[in-house]
Amino acid sequence: MGKTAKTITMLEVLNSRGLIKASELAAILDTNQRNIIEYKKELEEIGYIIETVPGPHGGYSLSKKHLFPSLRLTEEEKKHLYNGFNYLMQRHEFMNKAEFNLAMSKVFASIMYQESGNDLKVINRFPLRMAQHELEKRYFAINQAIVNLNVIEVKYSSQKNNAKKYNLHPYKVFMYNNSWFMIAYNERSGEIGYYKLNRIEDIKITDKKFKISRTYKESDFIDDYGMKKYGEFYEFSIKIKDSVAGIVKERVYGKNQVIEELDDNTIILHVEMQNKENIVTFVLGFGTQAEVLSPKWLKEEVKQELSKMLELYSK
Repeated sequence: MGKTAKTITMLEVLNSRGLIKASELAAILDTNQRNIIEYKKELEEIGYIIETVPGPHGGYSLSKKHLFPSLRLTEEEKKHLYNGFNYLMQRHEFMNKAEFNLAMSKVFASIMYQESGNDLKVINRFPLRMAQHELEKRYFAINQAIVNLNVIEVKYSSQKNNAKKYNLHPYKVFMYNNSWFMIAYNERSGEIGYYKLNRIEDIKITDKKFKISRTYKESDFIDDYGMKKYGEFYEFSIKIKDSVAGIVKERVYGKNQVIEELDDNTIILHVEMQNKENIVTFVLGFGTQAEVLSPKWLKEEVKQELSKMLELYSK
């Protein structure tokens, strides 16, 4: 047997027996005791815990708490894992907090990690008005319906604040811009659409079953940029100056984004975004620090909106 085979055989022997002397291991593997020490180091490097008992009646034994390799994380990896844990635990929209907390507590116990610095602080500037337990209630009900293919009855409030009752076939739950959405087939309209979980006023899982439409493809509805059927994509360019320019350079706002730097305080943002109304709102949000370069329709839409605002405040 080669070194690798003997190391694996040593693991099998340690796993099948209790305490065993180095001399016995050497005899079983047909090698010398010096090599047993090397095989032990090999196993420990990949994460197995091999305990050593000194003395004439001592020897080696495999820790039964670690039948699989234990986590051998660097201090930097432990730090990032802890920060990620803190971040998720402080997100109001993160589900399964209790179960996740329990699981990660076991992980931290196994790696014996203690964070000496300050806990990560996450501030949600505009939290949802809906209570966390109510959002969780909808989230888990919808996921249960997805797994069991049950139709759900919902009372859903539109953007215009009109609540209507629908029978929906839920296909997918996903997060977009820190909000939870559902892709579902609406029996009334006969169409597949998006539904925001925090706009569901009431939900009931029925006994009625549904079949997923043969024409449904998840990739037709969501991608890396969000909701594909949330409106057509439009390409535009805006010149941004002063302090806002530095902020804009930090983020990705849409597809095929290119930032052209004119000087230290001025950039041109070329990007494709969805939905004309959202684009106009996006541009107006920069105030006088942004100027629309193209296309013409966007310039005109911004002008019209500014005229309406001027008229409103001139009264």
